[in-house]
Amino acid sequence: MATNKMTEKEIMQYTCDSDKILDSIQKYSKDLISKCKDDNEEEEDVNEEKVLKRSAPQNMAAEKSVIACMLMDREAMEAALEVINPEDFYSRQYGMVFAAIKKAAASLGPEQVVDLVTVQEQLTKEGAPIEVQSVDFIRNIYDSEPTSVNVRQYAEIVRNKAIQRRLIAACGEITQQCYDDTDE
Repeated sequence: MATNKMTEKEIMQYTCDSDKILDSIQKYSKDLISKCKDDNEEEEDVNEEKVLKRSAPQNMAAEKSVIACMLMDREAMEAALEVINPEDFYSRQYGMVFAAIKKAAASLGPEQVVDLVTVQEQLTKEGAPIEVQSVDFIRNIYDSEPTSVNVRQYAEIVRNKAIQRRLIAACGEITQQCYDDTDE
């Protein structure tokens, strides 16, 4: 049976490379913090205004299309479930519907499909807000008429936007940690 043990030389090389990367990140962080301190207040106001006007990466049409495709076609539903999770949706409501479809599908047989009625019933069981449980809300999604052949592309768009939001959040945390470290 083969083992995946690293040689001592590989460990040393990996350690050296990691140390170089960490040193670069720390130097970059210090330079960035220094630059931020040197900027005048007017520039900070302009940058803050730009940040406040930005919205998180999302694509509501793709989110809606994924759910509509899942309601139209079992294969599309299975394809979407392979790519994304309820947490990947920017719209909390669409995420709830996606989760309800996933749960409803798990309780049905292989030849059965999830439809408006089964999704509405699942949302009601879960205590989703009335506006999300309503037949009109679900029908509005269903009536968007995307092409179920493209469900994987829609799901990948939703996943990529979720990854971008997570990266932005991680960068914000790193930035905050850098500022916190300079206060000590």
